[in-house]
Amino acid sequence: RASSLEGWFKARGSVSIYESAAHPWMAATPDSFTWEGDTMGLLEIKCPGADKHRAWQDEPPLEYLLQVWHQWIVLRESYPDLAKLRLAAWCGGSDLVEHEIPLPDQETIDWIVKTEQRLYERILSGDPPPPDGSKSSTAALRSIYGSPTPATQVELPEPMARRYFAA
Repeated sequence: RASSLEGWFKARGSVSIYESAAHPWMAATPDSFTWEGDTMGLLEIKCPGADKHRAWQDEPPLEYLLQVWHQWIVLRESYPDLAKLRLAAWCGGSDLVEHEIPLPDQETIDWIVKTEQRLYERILSGDPPPPDGSKSSTAALRSIYGSPTPATQVELPEPMARRYFAA
């Protein structure tokens, strides 16, 4: 299917890894750079299944938006004029959905950097992340850290216990 992406990006034959000098725990592997006139941009391409088309229609899923912003934070050190962000999804290999992504504001940049730094520090210290309740996360955490054993028992007052179980 013809796309507005045609003609303004070229696939590269190798993978480039950019490491942040300002934030050594951050790295980026951009899919491609774009040029619209003299404006340099970043293009990330995803290939979700056809069943994900609706999830991409109005806006990209949050995890991919955050990935694009993460990549931009790292890449702007090497390319300070990087001014356009695009995210495309090739849903089911037949339907292209495109989004132009706004540049993040300073509050969002600070949140991404701090959140990723905390994760990096947890990895270095061996501190496991809190479980999210999924089977895959539970299995992964058990394989790395073993089964949890409670350090103490806590007795809840009867009214609080009733509220807990009612919830």
